[in-house]
Amino acid sequence: MINLYSRTLKTNLNRLLLSDRLFSQTQLTLRGSLSPDKTKLSFIASLNGSIDNTFLVIYDILGQKILKQFEINGASVIWRDSQTLIAASPYSNSVGWATEIFYLDGQAPQVYLRTVVEDYGSSWLGTSVDGDENIEFVHRKDSGKILTLKKFHDGTTLTKENFIDEDDQYFYFKADELGSSAGAIFRLKLEPLSVPEKIIPENTWVLENAWLNGEDFFLVTSFKGQSALRIVHKSNLTQLFQMSLPTCCALIGADWEMPAKESLKLTFKNILSDTKELLVNTKEPLPSDQLQNQLQEELIANSTLALDVELKLIESFDGYMVPITMIKKRNLPLDGQRPVYMETYGGFNSSGYLQMPLSKIKLEFVKNGGVYVGTGVRGGNEGGASGYFSAIKDRKLTSIKDLIAVAQGLVKLGVTQSEKIVSFGASNGGFVVASAGRLSPESFGLVIPMNGVHDQLGFSKMDRWGLSWSADYGDTQNSLDFRAIMNRSPLEIPQKTQGSCQFLIVSGENDTRVNKIHSYKLKAIMDEYYPGRALLLSADHSGHGAMTDKTQKGVETASQVWSYIFKFSKITL
Repeated sequence: MINLYSRTLKTNLNRLLLSDRLFSQTQLTLRGSLSPDKTKLSFIASLNGSIDNTFLVIYDILGQKILKQFEINGASVIWRDSQTLIAASPYSNSVGWATEIFYLDGQAPQVYLRTVVEDYGSSWLGTSVDGDENIEFVHRKDSGKILTLKKFHDGTTLTKENFIDEDDQYFYFKADELGSSAGAIFRLKLEPLSVPEKIIPENTWVLENAWLNGEDFFLVTSFKGQSALRIVHKSNLTQLFQMSLPTCCALIGADWEMPAKESLKLTFKNILSDTKELLVNTKEPLPSDQLQNQLQEELIANSTLALDVELKLIESFDGYMVPITMIKKRNLPLDGQRPVYMETYGGFNSSGYLQMPLSKIKLEFVKNGGVYVGTGVRGGNEGGASGYFSAIKDRKLTSIKDLIAVAQGLVKLGVTQSEKIVSFGASNGGFVVASAGRLSPESFGLVIPMNGVHDQLGFSKMDRWGLSWSADYGDTQNSLDFRAIMNRSPLEIPQKTQGSCQFLIVSGENDTRVNKIHSYKLKAIMDEYYPGRALLLSADHSGHGAMTDKTQKGVETASQVWSYIFKFSKITL
């Protein structure tokens, strides 16, 4: 049995990579999978720290050498057999997704445009062609077993993203998160052209995760930042158990303590990235709020610092209650003068920072009297489908107004003063925090946009996958979208006479996702309107994760940014 994470194997791979000129700037993070014959290992290595500019590397385990390496843009790679690998990747602006077949026998790689081949559970490979109504499934252990199933049905799509699990009779999958059946679960009989059957109805909450555990569904749901675990029997669909989950932590695993099912073993990752297992009595459970508080205390009790972790709701401009997670030292008095470090994403129906773990440097900020705030502004998935749709295209300004409301709300709560708020966002979040800082500079002290999509009029032409972002940002050829962009783009917002917060603009010189020119243009606008109030840090050999790439350059950039934050916040370590 090969241990993919053994120190010896990882050391050998690092040595081989670093001896190759191509990977001289790479620090390997091993995310590999074994070939069916267990003789080869495939893994992804990044070049110059870019999370997009990556290579698929094939390592011969017995010979302890690299057999092949292919340039690749996606990170979803599976073995079809021991000589062939399949990767799904975004191919270009005009083409969209494609499937690339990589052969190890010398045959040149092949590209099938708009075709995706993916694993469905442990038994099936599904082939989907964009525009086709059906998906064809081939059994991995018996290629003679072929299923043809309809891809679309009543607002749901049978895709890898929606797939939950399988048993001898059915596929189980969740509804499209933004469809009319959001939150629902379907089963699909393993028969040709069968019709999905809705077995758990749609709900207002977001279905974050779902898996089948024997005869029971384990569902992790959330709404406005409050997560819950629901257990539903597969056959009669009765709810066996429900509990609210701690705010401080993400549930990463759950299972019954067998054989009596009288307790649950829950595995959490807390805000310090510590993993901890806890038992919950399901036969005589505590009241939900009491249980939630007890678990939260246990999960952070043994940390290096006693912390208060709270989920709060702050009213936005239209009455919507924006969820935030606030973390501070236990019993730290809120005297209205605390420095705040706030993180925001707010886009593409993706999760923000409500349950993000604290890094060591963020913990140091909290240790020394600062307050951490993770926001769930609209545009992300915290408010479900309605929260997402209320902050896209001509309504994208909603994300920005939510963030301004949060900043102003922290002042009203007696946490801080506007000039003490550091507002950070990356990628889409970079655009959101930059626009908020331009629209309401009096609400922030320091704004740090990293790799932001600031040119909201030019992204569709400037950026590699820019056309696909129009679903969130709008189409500049549409008059309604165009007028909205002019009111919210950080490059187009007029100069404000009130307030002038500082900007620290961060970019990666090798970012292949968001063009570095976005950051250069924002710096030029800031220099024109507020001379001396903006700095640009553009890191060479860094990609879209300029501060988060696990390379020496990423560490160096993060150190520079955090040194600036501590100095700005007057925190001495």
